[in-house]
Amino acid sequence: MVMKWIVKILAVVFLTVAAFSCGSTRQLTVDQQYQLKEAIGNRDFKVDVNRAYPLSGRSINLTSPYALTVKGDSIKSYLPYFGRAYSIPYGGGEGLNFEGKINNYTVESGKKNATVITMDITSSDDRINYVVQIYPNGVASIYVTPQNRQAISFDGEVDLKD
Repeated sequence: MVMKWIVKILAVVFLTVAAFSCGSTRQLTVDQQYQLKEAIGNRDFKVDVNRAYPLSGRSINLTSPYALTVKGDSIKSYLPYFGRAYSIPYGGGEGLNFEGKINNYTVESGKKNATVITMDITSSDDRINYVVQIYPNGVASIYVTPQNRQAISFDGEVDLKD
C-alpha cells in the first residue's frame, strides 16, 4: 500500500517536471481549442507520442509513430516500453501494445488549465493505469503505471483531425 502511494507521488512529481521542462510554443486557434475540448468530451482523441521517460535512465526521443488512441470505451495503446518487468508471460507479453476496454474513465481540471484524464485498463497480461494531461495548446503528457512493470511516461501532442 505504501509502495503504491510512493509510485503515485513520484508520478505526479515526474509529470510536473516533464511539463515544465518541455515548454512548447505550439498555439492552437480558437476553432482547434474547441475541437480539442469536443474530442476529450466525446472520448475520441489520439495522442502522438514523441518522447519517452523511463523511470530509470535517460529520456528517449522516439522516431517511430507511437500513439495512444481513445475511442468511446476502448483504447488502442501503441507505446514502446523501456524499464524493468516484475512478472510477465514467457516471451515478454504484449507490453503497452494492445487494444482493450476502458474500465474507469474520469476527467478533471488540472493546473495550468490542463485536462487530466485517468483510465484503468485490463490487458491480457496486466492491469494498467493511464493518466493523460492535455494542455490547452494540445501538448500532452501520458503517465503509465502497469501493475507488473515499472512506470513510464511519455510526451506528445494531440492529433487534431482536420
